[in-house]
Amino acid sequence: MSNKEIWYTLHLMWYEYQMVEEHIASLLSAVHYANHPVKLFVCLNYQTYIESPTVDNREEVFDNISQRIENIKTYFSDVQIVKKYDSDPFYNIGDWRREIINPNGYTSWGEIDSILPEQYFYILSMMLDNPDYDIPHALTFSSRKMWDNSWLIVEHEKLAEIPTVAHDDNTNYPLNWHDYITQDQLNTVNEDVSPYIVKLPTCKFDGSLLSLYGNLPQLIPDNLHFAREDYCAQSICEVWGIPQYHVSNILKGHNYKHPNKRVNTSSSREDSPYKKYEAESYEAMQKFIWENIGIRGPKN
Repeated sequence: MSNKEIWYTLHLMWYEYQMVEEHIASLLSAVHYANHPVKLFVCLNYQTYIESPTVDNREEVFDNISQRIENIKTYFSDVQIVKKYDSDPFYNIGDWRREIINPNGYTSWGEIDSILPEQYFYILSMMLDNPDYDIPHALTFSSRKMWDNSWLIVEHEKLAEIPTVAHDDNTNYPLNWHDYITQDQLNTVNEDVSPYIVKLPTCKFDGSLLSLYGNLPQLIPDNLHFAREDYCAQSICEVWGIPQYHVSNILKGHNYKHPNKRVNTSSSREDSPYKKYEAESYEAMQKFIWENIGIRGPKN
């Protein structure tokens, strides 16, 4: 085994606290199978630049999450917690993902609304030990049925012929991106499966459980704070010819429509603060991508 590490990163907003226990349980069930050290990096974000709280005790509630993370330190080689407050400049997931980069192994983008396959860290460890993959790359796990056909390339291989809206009672798991999936249901899908890793002809990924390896170019511009940072990273990988390896038969459980995704706030993506920062991020992304295209030049 080499001395390479896996850095698992989480950016957690105060209104996402009700998903923490579920995600921690999933994380601990997966880290048990790691054959390389796993460091946990967590940003606890108390800021209200975009979302306004509807309760008075949100900070007290969120403070308990910090202690919960402290209590699981023994499962990791190291745990680092960063906190961001309204007294700090606006900071969000784009900043976090740009700043936390592992120079010697994988940087994994955790998302609190996701369930990890139990094989997650085992597969990352296996990749780290294989010299064939010792080049800069992105690694992804399979998705359920997504919202349009552009995602077919990363959907689980068994779902290719199933319509997006289908529900088959015999499968024993939710098929669609908008369905809620539990750890037990995910384990049923992934049970007794040997990972099959393919190299995709083009890059296609979202930020959930994405892992990045090697000396990659900067994937997110300095002024992109949140929104579409995963698409920006995908685009830069495509511009620079960074390969994407994909585990086509191991499903991840990204709960886009998690019932506890936003609590103690009435703010939404339709509100003006969200749209303001989203527009700024989109403009920054577009400029950054075109700058990289200019530097890279025409593809051979």
